[in-house]
Amino acid sequence: MKKNIMDLMKIGVIVPALVLSMAACGNSGSSGTASSAEAPAQEAQAAEATEAAETPEAQPEEEPGVETTYENGGFKMTVPANMANKVIVKVPEKSEDGILFDVSEKASVEAAKAKGNEYDGMGWLYAIGVRDEKEFHQMLCNDMSGEDPIGFDEKGNYYIFFHPTDVRYDRETAEQMEKDMDQWTEACEWANSMKQAFLDENPGLTPFNWNQTVLESYLARTAYDENAVYTISTLEYGPLEAKGVDAEKYFKELTDGATIELYDGEAPDGEYIVLNFAGDDEVRFDFFYAPEGQNLVRQVWGDFEQLFQVTYADETKTANAIMQEWYNELAANR
Repeated sequence: MKKNIMDLMKIGVIVPALVLSMAACGNSGSSGTASSAEAPAQEAQAAEATEAAETPEAQPEEEPGVETTYENGGFKMTVPANMANKVIVKVPEKSEDGILFDVSEKASVEAAKAKGNEYDGMGWLYAIGVRDEKEFHQMLCNDMSGEDPIGFDEKGNYYIFFHPTDVRYDRETAEQMEKDMDQWTEACEWANSMKQAFLDENPGLTPFNWNQTVLESYLARTAYDENAVYTISTLEYGPLEAKGVDAEKYFKELTDGATIELYDGEAPDGEYIVLNFAGDDEVRFDFFYAPEGQNLVRQVWGDFEQLFQVTYADETKTANAIMQEWYNELAANR
C-alpha cells in the first residue's frame, strides 16, 4: 500500500510539471520558449513539488511513558518512564508460586499473539517472588538456573529474581527482529538492573550473597539436605563423618561476603582438606593449604576437574582456614 501511495504522489508531481511546461510553450508565442524570467520560477516550482512528494511523511513520535510504581504484598517496584510503555507488568493478587511482580516486553508479546503463537512466555523478562525459609534452603541445594536470590527479611522470607534461561525475543518479521534488536537489548539490561533497584526501593530487605556456582550448591547440601552423605578429611585424622556439628554455621562462613568464580590457572602443590560426597554424587572439593592457594578450591568428579577462586570482602578470611576449623570441631566430637 505504501508503494502505491508513493507512485500516485509521483504521478501527481509529473502531471503538474508537464502542464506547466506545456503552458510555457503556449505562452511563448512564435519564440517557442518561456521568457528568461518565467523559466527559473517554473523549474523551482517543479523541483519543490518533487522534493515535497519524495520526502516521506514524518512518523509520529512515541508518546513518552510515565514512571509507574506497582505495589504488592507491601512491596514496591517502580518502572521508569523510558520503559513504562515498553513492558507489561502483572501484579497477581494471589500466586501459588509466590510471585509479586511479573514483567514482559510488550512488543514481543504482541508479535507472538499476531502470529498465533500460543506460548505465553514470549517476551518474558523477569519476575520477583518470595519463598519461605524451608523452600529457599531446598532451592539452594539444587540447580538454580534462572533463579537469583536477591534478599531476605527479618521474618525469614527470601526474595528471588526469576529470569528466562533462553531468548524470549519475538517480532512478526525477520526484518523487524533485526531492526528492534537494540530495543530488546535495552529491555534486558534494564531488567537485570531491577535486582538492585528492588532492594533499594524496599529498605526492609537485606541483600543475599550468591554466585550460582556448583561449589555453593554442594556446601548448601551439608547444611540443608538431610540425605546428603559426605565426609571431611585430612591426613591428620582421615575422613570424618559430619555428625554433632552445626554445618550451617560453616556454610554461611564459607559463602557470606564471598565472590566465587572459575579460576583459569594451576592448582597449587601440597596437601589439602577434602570435602567428599559419596553415593550417587561421587564428587569432592579440595581446599589447599599452600599460602598462595588457600582461597582456591578444586572440584573433582570422574576424570574431570575445575578450579574455583574465592574472594572475600573480609580479606582476613580464607576458605582453607574455615574448613580447618570445621574439621577440628568434627575431630573434637568423635
